[in-house]
Amino acid sequence: REPDAHDPISRRKNDLHRLGLGPRGEMYVLLGCSAIALNLCAARLPAVAPGAATLLHAAHVPGRCHTSPRCSDRPLEAAPAASLYGAWPVWERPPVEYDTIMSTFVEVTTSVPLRASSEKGDGWREWADGGFAAHLLISRKLSRKTYTSALQGLLELVVRIQQKYPDLYSVLKFVPKKNGLNPELAKLANGEEIQSLEDARPREVKRAVSDVQRAIEQSWLLLCCYLTLPSRQMREDMLWSARTVVEKIKTDQRSHALEMLCLAFFWRGSDEYRLLDHALWPPLKQSFESNFGANWHPKPTNARMVWQRCRMVYPFLEVAHRAWLSASSEDGVPEEWKRGSEDIAYMLDRIARAGPEEKVINSLLYWLLDAWFDVMLSGEKIPAWAPEPFILRREGVATRLSVEVANMGHLLDLVALCGETDEEGHCVITEKDVGDQMLLQVKQVETTATLLASIRNSCAEACPLVLQEYDALLRSSSLSLSQLQRVEFDALGALFELDGDTVANRSEEVLNTLLEWRNPELLFRYYEDNRGDDRLGPLIARWLRAIFKLSDETLDEIRRDSPASMKQMSHFPPEVLERWYAADCQGTSECKTLFMVGEDAGSCLRVISNEGNRYNRALMGYVLQPNCRVLVVTDSVGRVMARSLVRLLVRSDTREPIIFADPMFFTLGFSYELQAELLFQARLLQEHMQVPVVHSCSVLPAPQDPDHLPEGCYVREVRQLDYDVRWVDLLEMDGIAPYTYSEELPYDELLQQHHAGVLERTEEDRALSIAVLPRSDSPSAERYKKERQGLTGWTMVPKKLIDDAGNCHRSYYSFAEVEAGYGGDGVLPAGFVMPALDE
Repeated sequence: REPDAHDPISRRKNDLHRLGLGPRGEMYVLLGCSAIALNLCAARLPAVAPGAATLLHAAHVPGRCHTSPRCSDRPLEAAPAASLYGAWPVWERPPVEYDTIMSTFVEVTTSVPLRASSEKGDGWREWADGGFAAHLLISRKLSRKTYTSALQGLLELVVRIQQKYPDLYSVLKFVPKKNGLNPELAKLANGEEIQSLEDARPREVKRAVSDVQRAIEQSWLLLCCYLTLPSRQMREDMLWSARTVVEKIKTDQRSHALEMLCLAFFWRGSDEYRLLDHALWPPLKQSFESNFGANWHPKPTNARMVWQRCRMVYPFLEVAHRAWLSASSEDGVPEEWKRGSEDIAYMLDRIARAGPEEKVINSLLYWLLDAWFDVMLSGEKIPAWAPEPFILRREGVATRLSVEVANMGHLLDLVALCGETDEEGHCVITEKDVGDQMLLQVKQVETTATLLASIRNSCAEACPLVLQEYDALLRSSSLSLSQLQRVEFDALGALFELDGDTVANRSEEVLNTLLEWRNPELLFRYYEDNRGDDRLGPLIARWLRAIFKLSDETLDEIRRDSPASMKQMSHFPPEVLERWYAADCQGTSECKTLFMVGEDAGSCLRVISNEGNRYNRALMGYVLQPNCRVLVVTDSVGRVMARSLVRLLVRSDTREPIIFADPMFFTLGFSYELQAELLFQARLLQEHMQVPVVHSCSVLPAPQDPDHLPEGCYVREVRQLDYDVRWVDLLEMDGIAPYTYSEELPYDELLQQHHAGVLERTEEDRALSIAVLPRSDSPSAERYKKERQGLTGWTMVPKKLIDDAGNCHRSYYSFAEVEAGYGGDGVLPAGFVMPALDE
């Protein structure tokens, strides 16, 4: 037959001609090639289902890597029609329909036998590159129209993985759950229809599409990494490392953590992959379990949780430490891998004993991820119309990452070896639990690294000597804590335009601040995010100087005594202010707590997020505004379990004071017991302040003479969509912070009575409307109140506790009873402690 460029026999025949085989041997060669081709085709038959289309590599994308060890040298648009590697399926021309793209992606990615990765050659790389190109196509085509097809494809992928790779499924099954997709997938599995996004609001579409996009990204990373690892032992180590990452890491950091695990540490050919070579280093699981948690007597009450968190962060710390040991060795291979495998696990053991509340443990991981991705993203320009799901696939990123991994490993090595320090600041290994000293060392290292990163980005030209000294110390094996501390003081001086000796003279105050703050490195990360704002940057710097006692101004003086703050609070009677500032006022206005409300709840105000300062710039509107407090519930180890921000505001119709409570946020999901505690605190606050406490579903009482309002007062009457409402603005009259945040209220978009999100205070308009509520004399007031019942933590009716005799008992209060002044003798939930009040 005529030669066909896509026919495997013809292609192999032409290849043999190029090797110099003449016509005399052609028949024998042709017979041999026929047998080979039949074997190759037979090996591929189970890989692609009958009728299933296959995918061609996506068109070449400028900026994508072709020389990185994580990518093939072959351009992405040049894909062979048949694989040279029998066990690896082939990627060919993409179909047009999105559902066909998804089904084909599932078919090809789950048709790889586990033995394939042990084959010699680059078959794994060819298959992986095709998979990443196909995933990029899926990601870019994902929209409200293709949402259902993407969900169906994700369900098929999970089911196929459960059938073919049960070990991988034991980890990957948590991906849909942690991205909030299990209810929708359950409907699809049962043959039910899911709600379409065709008529959904843009914000709802963005949230739903992002959830599916993250789940597909994370599933593909785990599947690709698992199938390309060459041995069962490596796959087991990867799954052990990924399990707690998938289960425990926050949503916005989970993808970053999995990208590091799957495209850096466990990616064949990467610089970090050699650090997991079992011929040189012990498996991660073995080294952790052999050196962590021995002889804990007595065990802390949260021992299991602490063990999980330490296991979660261990792979990242251990690989970074190994990178430094390898880089500092003359021959590139550590002399004693055993010492390296013990140090990090022992360091985590000491940290867990000194601070069992887990926050310091978690901070180590988020600090590393933040530092690594800051370096990887440096200088990268990714257009909005061509997003890149995996930054490590871009050229040059892997090289920058390898250097930063070793640098962070050096700092970890410094802490890991420091049980105690001698007079010169050098480390002395000891078995003694060093308590607060251990926590201080960790925080110093994290803070110094974050501080220097901020300085590098903000004033590299103005303070080059500090950066040069820091970079030289990172390369020096003689780096000590005392040297690092000196650089830290010089860096603080450079950042705040102070002399380094001035900072050193106040070293005790600086070190105490580091120890008191849960995550002091976030202070400088927050400054880095907002330093470019001409109004907010100088205010944060002023606040930081007061925190570290590097100015004569105290936090209370900034918060309460600044001209804008005094003008704001002058709208309240003196007796109200006296009660608001009293030590026994319910809740707390402590800046440590207010600054961390976003981190604890995982809300949009968190410092570590993928949104930059889009939302967290409003955080100073909580921390520095004197009218803000927060009701919090903590457990026995100090974790915030639930919280609600409360603000002392002014009614627009009467200028009377009123306290507005933001929605309740629950760290581990909604709980009736936690709800009851916040309701109880709200009742105490109302009784103490003698000011009404209201929430988003409240209706405000009308004044005695609603038709004659005082001068400057107003209501807004809205008649729209069968609603007739008199709206009252709850105003924050002024303040030192240029931004604050207002939560979404009922009917915001329907009736357009309120603007939610970040609010900006201008010189022309100093007052901000934090909330808008209907007045009781509105014709639609009762309808509004009735429709909002049961929709928020403030209005949901708690479940009643019934004993064996059928009697009802409870340890909570409904908000209706709080408003009515109910004085029951309910018992507070066991294990809870009241929040710390102002210092």
